[in-house]
Amino acid sequence: MECDICARNGKELTDLGVNCASCARTTLYALRLEHGQTLLERGSLGSRIESITLGKGSDKRLENVWTIEADRARASDIRTRLGDGHGSISTVKQEIEDLKAEIQRRKVDLTRRRSTLKTTKGTLAGRDKGETDKFGEKLARGRKNFDAIHAAAVETRAYLCREAANILRLRQGKSRSANQTQSLRYFIGTTPIPDLKSINGVRCSELTAMLASVSRLVCLVSFYLGLRLPAEIILPHRNYPLATINTPATSYATTKPEFPGSGSYLAMTDVSKNSENRGASRSRPLFIGSDDRNELVTDLARKDPSAFKFFVEAVSLLAWDVTWLAHSQGLSTGNETWSEICNLGASLWAIVFATPQSSAVRRALARQSSKQSHDSPRSRSSTPVDAQVNQLGAYSHASAHSSLSAAARMAHMRSMRLSKYTMIADPLRKILENEMKNAEWEVLQEDEIFDGGETFDEAVLIPARHLEASHYDATRSIMSTAPSVDPLNGRPKGTSGWTKVKDTKIRD
Repeated sequence: MECDICARNGKELTDLGVNCASCARTTLYALRLEHGQTLLERGSLGSRIESITLGKGSDKRLENVWTIEADRARASDIRTRLGDGHGSISTVKQEIEDLKAEIQRRKVDLTRRRSTLKTTKGTLAGRDKGETDKFGEKLARGRKNFDAIHAAAVETRAYLCREAANILRLRQGKSRSANQTQSLRYFIGTTPIPDLKSINGVRCSELTAMLASVSRLVCLVSFYLGLRLPAEIILPHRNYPLATINTPATSYATTKPEFPGSGSYLAMTDVSKNSENRGASRSRPLFIGSDDRNELVTDLARKDPSAFKFFVEAVSLLAWDVTWLAHSQGLSTGNETWSEICNLGASLWAIVFATPQSSAVRRALARQSSKQSHDSPRSRSSTPVDAQVNQLGAYSHASAHSSLSAAARMAHMRSMRLSKYTMIADPLRKILENEMKNAEWEVLQEDEIFDGGETFDEAVLIPARHLEASHYDATRSIMSTAPSVDPLNGRPKGTSGWTKVKDTKIRD
């Protein structure tokens, strides 16, 4: 039958599909009929079953059949479930047997591997011991060579420092005082190195020359030792002809420090004051005085106390650098007082010309350090133990062996008694100022000392007008003697410009 809309028959609908509503109804019509028939049959069977199960019918035979069929269905269901249970049990039993077999196989494999491992360990134990011994021997040889190279470097450093001191003519001499006691004096070149506590009567020109040579020697020693001084010393260079020194806070800064304007103390003071007002880094002058070659330190202190203060701070920084240098090499006990440190000549002599350790002592220390490193469980990863102690050049910032940056050496440096340069500058400035204030000395010129060219071999008594000469003590009067020549500096004794005047003692 053809569709009124698309003119297709049933076969074309099956092959080409549905295109219109009429074809869709035609296609579903047969299915609707089948569905209705099925529902009717189901309703009929349901009525029959209901009548049989509830006993509404009179057919006993059908009831018996139903009961039998129901029992069979239940029995079949029970048998099915039992079969499924037996199958599951068999599956589980098989899995258990497989797992037991796997466990047994793994046990056998583990036993075999343990036996192999035990054999391998026994074989490798001897080989590891041999390799360890070889590595230990190589490590010992390497450390021995390292120590030997370091010992050679230490000797080279000390030799260079001594040669620099010899070139600059750092010398030691003896002088005899008035009470016939000998004392040591130190010179660099032809200039004596005075104690900083007694620089009041020194000429500024001589003091500046001495400080220039000492600062150069300190810089050379620190350079050869590979050390970085806490207070940076700036030697004369193209843009500035004099030596200066910086405080630890301004040392090695990226900003360029400001130098004093010229060699005169006035210009130095002006620049220092301006720098202080601006908060800039200020270099302390390692020079003093003006162009007057006969000017004394006391003259400068009276003219410009500010310049004198800066100079005292500079020499204190220099003395502190020298003390730090000695302490870094183990050449000081750490118990020095500021008064002992002010003797720059003695400190430099003790550093440069310190008695080196004998070769036997160095070998004993090397054996002891090697034994300590071998017994230590961390000997493989730790740095070499320092074999050199209390020797010039033993410790440095520029070497891995006996590095001054190690924790032990840094702790040693922190144990320095005078840990700040102000612990030297403050008492030094105080004692110099007090000496100038409380001095009982009068400055006499050379023509006043040798007025008229007369000389006296013995005491001369000058009696008063109202007293008799017998009332005087001949040994407690004003005395003047001819000066004698000092063999060390070539200057006649008593002509340094200072003469003490004592009152005449009158005996009642």
